[in-house]
Amino acid sequence: MSPGSVLVTGAHGFVGAQVVSQLKSAGWVVYSVVRSTQQDEMDIPLDFDDLRFSSCLDGMPHLDAIVHLAAKVDFSAQNIGSLLQTNVISTAILAEFARRRGVRFIFASSALVAGVKAVNISHDSLPNADTLYARSKWMAEELVIASGASGTILRIGGIFGLHGPSHLGLNRAISAVVSGVPPEIVGSGDSLRNYIYVKDVAEIIVDVLRRDVSGVHLVAGCETLSIDKMFNQLCERFLPGSVPYRRAGHEGGDQLIDPSPDLLRSRSFSSALDDMCLDAQR
Repeated sequence: MSPGSVLVTGAHGFVGAQVVSQLKSAGWVVYSVVRSTQQDEMDIPLDFDDLRFSSCLDGMPHLDAIVHLAAKVDFSAQNIGSLLQTNVISTAILAEFARRRGVRFIFASSALVAGVKAVNISHDSLPNADTLYARSKWMAEELVIASGASGTILRIGGIFGLHGPSHLGLNRAISAVVSGVPPEIVGSGDSLRNYIYVKDVAEIIVDVLRRDVSGVHLVAGCETLSIDKMFNQLCERFLPGSVPYRRAGHEGGDQLIDPSPDLLRSRSFSSALDDMCLDAQR
């Protein structure tokens, strides 16, 4: 579809800020959802923790698309209720709004709906939402499909980059090396991953809108590396002459996600490090 007007939830988050930047560069008029105070005329206050937010939707400006990134990420949640309103109910309400308005709806889900311990995740993997967070995402997916909204569900794997969320060990390692401290590897570091760079996720989302890609798709990196390899490359690039600290302990097994062939390919880990180095120097 041609660039038009788009509402981005989670617009000031780790992924959202990159999505907003790239959408604007591609010629989209971007409205950003904020939780409270409106900073400029393109901000739209919506609090997804408050059921009353649905009453604000009818006053929305004309929209051609919604990119729904906002979510509560809590892998330690003990009660689905703590995730229900933000991750499930708000998604269902937005999807139904998109259907009524004839607006394209892009929903950022998680590859972990296939299971946090799944070794190989592909398009054919059956759902096995074994954490409450993954369950909330799976429930939201089902409600998006049931709404009949036209759009795309993106099951995204681990996302890395500068200032990334600390629940991903690679992001903790990046924060460490940028601060001048070698990262720590627990165990052998032989576990394999294909994480994806945050700017690549944003490029994929913009391209999904541009090409009207529909359906359910996995989003992950094109390159498989061990934790040891990634952490050593971080040291080589940001702290030449240093190596990661090591300590004994339990390490997770492999987890590889088969990225959808219908989406843009991500850059290599080395290329992502080059980009992060430039950003860190600015």
